[in-house]
Amino acid sequence: MARDLWKPRTAWVCLTVLLVSLVSQSVSVSVGQKIVAFYPSWTSYSPSTIRYSDLTHIIYAFMLPRSDGRIPDFTSSEKAKLQSIVTLAHQRGVKVLVAIGGSTGSANFPSIAASSTYRTAFANNILNYLVANNLDGVSIDWEYPKSTTSGNQFTLLMQEIYNKLNPRGLLITADVAGSNYNGRWIPSASFQYVSWLNVMAYDFTGPWSAEGQHSSYADSTAAMQYWVSQRGLPANKAVLGLPFYGRDFAVNGGAPVTYKDIVARYNPAPSVNQIGRLYFNGQDLIKQKCSFVVSNNYGGVMFWEYTQDTPIVEKSLLTAIRTVIGPVATV
Repeated sequence: MARDLWKPRTAWVCLTVLLVSLVSQSVSVSVGQKIVAFYPSWTSYSPSTIRYSDLTHIIYAFMLPRSDGRIPDFTSSEKAKLQSIVTLAHQRGVKVLVAIGGSTGSANFPSIAASSTYRTAFANNILNYLVANNLDGVSIDWEYPKSTTSGNQFTLLMQEIYNKLNPRGLLITADVAGSNYNGRWIPSASFQYVSWLNVMAYDFTGPWSAEGQHSSYADSTAAMQYWVSQRGLPANKAVLGLPFYGRDFAVNGGAPVTYKDIVARYNPAPSVNQIGRLYFNGQDLIKQKCSFVVSNNYGGVMFWEYTQDTPIVEKSLLTAIRTVIGPVATV
């Protein structure tokens, strides 16, 4: 029998080699930060292709709120994908949230936030949906409050959601801009009502601006320092947003191009972040940003969005993240 051949001395030698190997592989990897993936409801990708073991949270986007606080459900096919993701993610200890709003789905937030009746209805509808679908939380993507009044109403809205969800142990996050220009109307008083904030440190350039890198290392560090050092967000609630896409200024003044397509067309080296007039984040830049997050004890990283990554594992941006951050879901 094989068991008879397993001598104690051999066992200790093999165990020692295994432990040394594990330590050497993980010595530079942090295990205290989140890795949060946005996943679009409209994608044709199968939930079975997601690398769940490399994530701590998935945010399924987007539900579109009505002006009175109602939240229409996803389409039947989108709902089926969400249910599959919840099942597969929970089997691996990964939490799943739904995002509400988005860049083209935020028009009704001012109406909801301005009315105590609508705020209550909205919060109740979120709670009921999360419970009914075995979800772990919600991400509010209001782009963006544009005045002191709407900012104060944002705080009231987040407070109402917090009061409904927090007693049930459910997560509440929000997505915020990477600079003062669109971030200034978010009151610091709202920070107590969120599990964390996703700092969207990308799209600093595009068709609306001069040509250049839309998410540089300097942009990212400045964005996090703005929210933490200037605005008072606790460091562990600051999650850095990373782009899994670039912007091509040879096309419509900065059209988005997925990293997957960039790899397929150009096969860039890890150190490359620009090809002609196309600007993106390569693997090395992603690692640098992750190291910045780890060294400052920030809450982790988020990226938009999962299906834009290349399926080639050794070229993948998620792989680059995982060389620096080892996912451990802390909340």
